[in-house]
Amino acid sequence: MSPTRSANARRQFGMMDLLASSSIFLIVSPLSGRSWACRLRIAGVLLFLALVFPVSAQAQDIPPKRELRAVWVATLANLDWPSSASLSPYRQQREFIHLLEKMQRVGMNAVMVQVRPAGDAFYPSALAPWSQYLTGKQGRPPEPFYDPLEFMIRECHARNIEFHAWFNPFRALSHKRLSSVAASNLLNFHADWFFTYGDSKYFDPGHPAARAHILKVILEVVRKYDVDGVHLDDYFYPYPRAGESLPDARNWRVYGGEFSDKAEWRRSNVDAFISTLSDSIFLEKQWVKFGVSPFGVWRNQDQDPRGSATIRALSGYDELYADARKWLELGWVDYLAPQLYWSIASRRASYRGLLNWWTQVPRDDHHLYIGHAAYLLQQTTSPKWASASEFIDQVDLCRNSSALGDIWFRASTFMANASRICDRLQDGFYRYPALPPEMPWLDSIPPNRPRSFDAYPTEDGVFLQWRQPTPAHDLDVARYYLVYRFQGVEEPDFEDPRHIIGIVNEPEFTDLSAERGQRYLYAVTAVDRLHNESDRYVFQWVELGE
Repeated sequence: MSPTRSANARRQFGMMDLLASSSIFLIVSPLSGRSWACRLRIAGVLLFLALVFPVSAQAQDIPPKRELRAVWVATLANLDWPSSASLSPYRQQREFIHLLEKMQRVGMNAVMVQVRPAGDAFYPSALAPWSQYLTGKQGRPPEPFYDPLEFMIRECHARNIEFHAWFNPFRALSHKRLSSVAASNLLNFHADWFFTYGDSKYFDPGHPAARAHILKVILEVVRKYDVDGVHLDDYFYPYPRAGESLPDARNWRVYGGEFSDKAEWRRSNVDAFISTLSDSIFLEKQWVKFGVSPFGVWRNQDQDPRGSATIRALSGYDELYADARKWLELGWVDYLAPQLYWSIASRRASYRGLLNWWTQVPRDDHHLYIGHAAYLLQQTTSPKWASASEFIDQVDLCRNSSALGDIWFRASTFMANASRICDRLQDGFYRYPALPPEMPWLDSIPPNRPRSFDAYPTEDGVFLQWRQPTPAHDLDVARYYLVYRFQGVEEPDFEDPRHIIGIVNEPEFTDLSAERGQRYLYAVTAVDRLHNESDRYVFQWVELGE
């Protein structure tokens, strides 16, 4: 296992811990004039309820409080954003904000935005030219100038949505005839770093200098920008083309000397890239997550007894030279999101079978998410993809497995609400908010709890206000706050997201849904950038008159 990304034990905080510590209560009723004796009796009632009637999340069918809900935003060929390379910066920004607002309404808590689709950049870079998919011509900056990456991160964080910078690391030119090439493009200076395959050009993973350059490109973003994650897709060596061999013989002769098998050499090149990138990101900023979304089949069972019960499916291990199972087992990635782009009923490669296979891969608590092919709702006439029901069933299977969430390909399908996929998720599995899962091997220290919590009735509802917590002993501060509401003598279950009524960046919130004649218990917690939640809660009772 990589020593920089070794896993720690996961923190657990239950109601017993909460109620057993007398230092965590601030129970006040400024409106009702209750005595302190009465307030203590209320605390005793809460303790009694917790001890006598422990609530099982499973028995109550409580939705998950932590679950990744993410969408891929493809910039290659203007698939998702921007919709056209001819848009002005203002229209690009408005379009991205509209996309985020839509994703937020659906219930998403993360986006994977393609910032390097083909040897280019959606940000000012000293190492790569501006993308033609942003301005229409590679190397041309936006006019009037702005930094799209800085803008996107700022807008995501304002909405408490994680931003993962998605890189296609080895694709250098998407289409030789349809792509422009800037004068500064490395294709003009280092011919030995590249090979042509089909209609595209690729950095050769077998050339050490080419790999080193791509590492620099990614680390430039990690250093300069407040990204939450670095994300790679399934393109390492290119997908095979019938009758065409990879033209990497020159670099195989120069750099493959210790290997007798070319396939093993190719896999070692990709392994070296993944391992080095993993440690480099952690050493630069240990809070930045690193994840890969590999092809959904590692190997078939007829190729390897450890493989999946798939029938002659393309193998990521054998044909893309990507040993994703190894990366997960050794902890080189914080998460893996295999693209399970098959139906549940598929005989050749079943979604259900592959989900079960991936969940059994040892991963030492590192995360497994599942990639869903929502784009098929728009791009195929096959009856099995005619309805969003297939995906609702897939999410159901995923949620009842050890996988920790979903990533959807791609944003345009959600913007179009194809087959009412947004409505189905928003009214069903994504009805209640969810936080991204914690990664205790990156950070297991929770922030301190908020201070000086007060609540005041207003004409509109209840206004809540608190003070920012002091920094935790790792000097981390609150990134955002969760506001909970419980009714009457209801036991305060902080693992039930149905009680979360607000996720806010500022230390205040107005509960507009509070009803007259009701008695509420409010609580606020602080959450840091890696979604560790303060284990001490501050409470306040509020009674609203008729």
